[in-house]
Amino acid sequence: MDNISLKTGVKEIAIRNEDDEVVTILKINTSDSSTFNKFNLIAEHLHELSAKSQQEIKKWYEDHGKHDQDITIEDVCAINSIRTKFLKNICDELDELFGKGTIEQIYGNIIPDEVAITEFVDSVTPIVSRFFNERIAENKKKYSSSRKPNQKITSNN
Repeated sequence: MDNISLKTGVKEIAIRNEDDEVVTILKINTSDSSTFNKFNLIAEHLHELSAKSQQEIKKWYEDHGKHDQDITIEDVCAINSIRTKFLKNICDELDELFGKGTIEQIYGNIIPDEVAITEFVDSVTPIVSRFFNERIAENKKKYSSSRKPNQKITSNN
């Protein structure tokens, strides 16, 4: 039987906690042409989070005729639910990109706040960018316009 070995494009990033223990390993597929766009969209959503949640919170205040000085504990919970909804959406997008349960494996059974999510995205961004730059360079090398049809592709492996 003949065998072939293919590069799947799957890259891994180990996530460590404060005690330097690996809590999870992210997997990102660089051969999926939509992956980098998905990651970039998550970063954009995170950037927009504050403005969108503030708009919705402002609308909540207006709809309920409330001012900062007359809000109750129940009101604070309702306002926080708005913020949490946006954070949950970003967590879901990150789980879709890196694998179901990624955020829970890192932070536990919580919805991390903006600081935690921003730290995560800021930390993995340079690594993800490097992975995709390497993939682009590899594709350019293998599939340049100077390559002739049916030309044998040589590999450095």
